[in-house]
Amino acid sequence: MITIDEKEIGLNDKKLRLWGVPLVAVTGLLSLMQFFFQGNWDLFWKYLFASLLYTWIAWELCRLVLYKIRRFIPGLENTVKRLATTIFYFFIIAGIGNAIVKFILLQLDLKPPSMANKSFFEWWLLNMPNILFFVLLLSSVYEAFYFFSQYKLAIQKAELLKRQQAQKKLDALKSRVNPHFLFNSLTTLSALIGEDTQLAEQFVNELSKVYRYLLRAGRQPEATLGDELQFAKSYTYLLKNRFEAGAFSFSDGIGDLHSTHQKEAMAQNIPALSFQNALEFLVRTQHTPLHIQVNMMENQLRIVCENRPKVLSVDVNDTDWQQLEANGAQKEIQAGNLSILIPFISNSLSK
Repeated sequence: MITIDEKEIGLNDKKLRLWGVPLVAVTGLLSLMQFFFQGNWDLFWKYLFASLLYTWIAWELCRLVLYKIRRFIPGLENTVKRLATTIFYFFIIAGIGNAIVKFILLQLDLKPPSMANKSFFEWWLLNMPNILFFVLLLSSVYEAFYFFSQYKLAIQKAELLKRQQAQKKLDALKSRVNPHFLFNSLTTLSALIGEDTQLAEQFVNELSKVYRYLLRAGRQPEATLGDELQFAKSYTYLLKNRFEAGAFSFSDGIGDLHSTHQKEAMAQNIPALSFQNALEFLVRTQHTPLHIQVNMMENQLRIVCENRPKVLSVDVNDTDWQQLEANGAQKEIQAGNLSILIPFISNSLSK
């Protein structure tokens, strides 16, 4: 079974080791047969056992080193550096292993007759070109496996990120389309139908504007102040009909600005549905009568009301404020008033 660590560093090499160890041992030994054995097959089989043992131990040590290398030099961007480091350490391990094997064979009096007049170093050096070939081959194979596994992993992560972003957008949209608000609006509409059909028709019209804007705003991160204020008028119309007469009011000072400044103000961008989140937060946390006023500041919007907080349960959903805070909004309490400050996204507006 592949462990999580092996998945991360691309060491799913069970089959490679199973077939690679005997293949490398036999192929390497046969390539040196004319130098060592000269048809002496009895000596060949003894050397084959030593070659298999050496190849297996060296392979496992190289694999452990490769594990560490990929931990310290991960990622596709470090391919060249990682491959060079891998070749270097593989060659060192194989070279030391070759010297140890030669020393053991020498102690067992198994030095090939062809090497009788050669020094220990010459005997060791004869194997090194062969070892270098296999080191280059195996390093490249391991790096190729790692490259494609990381490439596949990068694609999977990108797809997962897309799904997560889509889910976040959906969750944000669900949080904006507050089911309690819809329930309260339908309850108000039900009462209006029996009392005033003309008012009920206007209520339905404003409700459709609200939800049309909610669905459109769910696909964009920001909106102009003009669009948000237009939405706020429809939204507050529904709130006014929900409360008793005089219990709720909404006004803005932007209409008092000079026409040129007013046009510039309306073009400012703020996080989409800032008004919906702010109004829901104030309605949920403040006692009525609730009179909300909107003012322009140098680089932010100020939504203010008298601070008359309700006692809320600790498990009350605070999604509306979380959405505001995520977009840089702040709360201030001064002189008995609660203010919500929403920053502009575009260039700040001069007073």
